[in-house]
Amino acid sequence: MALRTWGRVLVTALGVAAVAGAGQLGVAYGLGILRLARPFVDGAERLWPGQLAWVAFIAIVSAVAGGLAGDRAASSPGAPRTAGGRAAIAVAAWLGAALVAPLCMHPARAAEFATAADPVLTVGLTAGLGALAGALAGALVPGHRAVLASMAAVVGGAWAVALVSIAPSLGPRDAPRTVRLAVLDLPALSPGTSGTLALIGIPALALLAGAAVAAWGRAGGTRQPPTVAAAGAA
Repeated sequence: MALRTWGRVLVTALGVAAVAGAGQLGVAYGLGILRLARPFVDGAERLWPGQLAWVAFIAIVSAVAGGLAGDRAASSPGAPRTAGGRAAIAVAAWLGAALVAPLCMHPARAAEFATAADPVLTVGLTAGLGALAGALAGALVPGHRAVLASMAAVVGGAWAVALVSIAPSLGPRDAPRTVRLAVLDLPALSPGTSGTLALIGIPALALLAGAAVAAWGRAGGTRQPPTVAAAGAA
């Protein structure tokens, strides 16, 4: 009975992570946020790190989602929450989120660089390490509502900024635009303003999420300073 229950828990963690990764990639590819099969030459090389940031972000979020789903499934009788169980869930979530790697490596085969860079290997390593980081984070999140709230705020905020940024270029005659992670990239913004937002975008998003979680903790959500601090770090 316990073996069957743990099998269901691990399959849940793996499946949710895989679906979360595939779903996010579907949105990113469909809206043109992630475009790996293109030339990165003649000044476009600077866009490559931004694409890798999206790959890592999607892998991290997928692994965290799988870990949370697995932990929730493990709350049923027959699957006690032990250190070994959490480790098994983290491994299953990592495997599921690692699906992001081949789904990004295939289009990266068509990427063109002026240097001898290996985009396929780079994308694969980025996705794998991102999934690993997400799996470790997912193993620590359950039981800490403040940490979970902080991560949810950052993830939701990053995707909201991306959708707002890509919306003006979704017309039938509009050329696809490059949207950076947590950066408000709007056509109406000047290059200087866009550059400033690129520098402060992610820190500002993290600061707002941390402030919101701290305010929630002070209001009674949690009164444990270490937990609130961990939420800010997440």
